[in-house]
Amino acid sequence: FLLLVSAAGRAEVFRGGEPKGVAMWSNESHKVAPDGFTGVQPVVIVEEKEMTIVWGDSKTAGGTEKAWKAAVFHRSAESISAAALDAGPTGSAAMLYTVDIKRGYLYLSSHKDSKLLNASAVSTFVSKCYK
Repeated sequence: FLLLVSAAGRAEVFRGGEPKGVAMWSNESHKVAPDGFTGVQPVVIVEEKEMTIVWGDSKTAGGTEKAWKAAVFHRSAESISAAALDAGPTGSAAMLYTVDIKRGYLYLSSHKDSKLLNASAVSTFVSKCYK
């Protein structure tokens, strides 16, 4: 899949290191806690109006590879930003992704509502990335 998209010449591909960040959960009185995605090395594929984010096989994401499609709403020579929504029977999440091309970082921020945990959360992550 990555080879096909890259071969088309229309996409930019960024590869990242293990994301690290913080999370605040409503059921924990929004206490700031370190968070991360152990063993995950995200890949971001940016096309003209869409960003595909592949998180890899994360134990915290259920042990399966996760991929999201996000709508690009900002693009400059220095950064590209996109937003995605993920909703289902167990909850919902609104996610903001930014690739800082100039400094080599991928940022993810999310707002979640988890029916399984009866809680809401906000989290933000950063991953060193390269083209």
